[in-house]
Amino acid sequence: ANPYLRVFHGTDKKTGKPNQFNLLIDPGSPSDFAIVSTKVAQVIGNMNRVSALFINHQDPDVGASAPMVMARYAPKAHIVCSEDTWRLVVHQGLPRDRFIATEKATSRGLALPTGHIIKPVPTPYCHFRGAVMLYDPETRVLFTGDLFGGLTEATADGLYADESDWKGMRAFHQIYMPAGAAIRRAVQQIRKLDPAPEILAPQHGRVIRGAYVAEFMHRLENLPCGVDILDEDDKESLDAWNHVLSRVLDLAKQLLGSLA
Repeated sequence: ANPYLRVFHGTDKKTGKPNQFNLLIDPGSPSDFAIVSTKVAQVIGNMNRVSALFINHQDPDVGASAPMVMARYAPKAHIVCSEDTWRLVVHQGLPRDRFIATEKATSRGLALPTGHIIKPVPTPYCHFRGAVMLYDPETRVLFTGDLFGGLTEATADGLYADESDWKGMRAFHQIYMPAGAAIRRAVQQIRKLDPAPEILAPQHGRVIRGAYVAEFMHRLENLPCGVDILDEDDKESLDAWNHVLSRVLDLAKQLLGSLA
């Protein structure tokens, strides 16, 4: 799981003084919170300086630590997500008065106190009805949630994806995305972004940049997923399942050791 922290620096329009807005994107699971909070503190000094949290969708590995952040560390922080996502995550005890719906964004996006704009990009059924990506036009980074996510090989070295990541990405999408039509629609939305994104930052797997942005967009756009392959016995879908099974078995051996 990949939480991201985006720090915006600007100037307060009323006072003319420098200000800062710290956005924690897909904060992750409580099981990872110790690591995430330590790294966040290294960048901005303390978790209580988090200004807002953005959640792509309601899965626990994406944002289950949000209630902890808002209750213990940043009670004044806002939470930004879609209405569909909010209807589920609110049951984790999140404060209702701190919610900002992505549906309230204008055609330009959501304005931050620093003068920056962030743009929510809805991606219905990738893989949740209310899934929403987040685009930062200044850095040209698109935070994609589970879309473009993948299972990274244990031998992978470095932060950025390469050709070796495709197998795990293909497997992840064929298993977790409901249909190829949902992915095609999402990719069409990405192609409309101006300026075009230069980096895709998924919630799983490695960060995508350079020529792989267009390449992986093209491949996913034409990939049968979910119900497309549910009743098929083709080699590609079997390879995807075998890849996942292999990763699960490897992880089990690492965790269980001699007990395996």
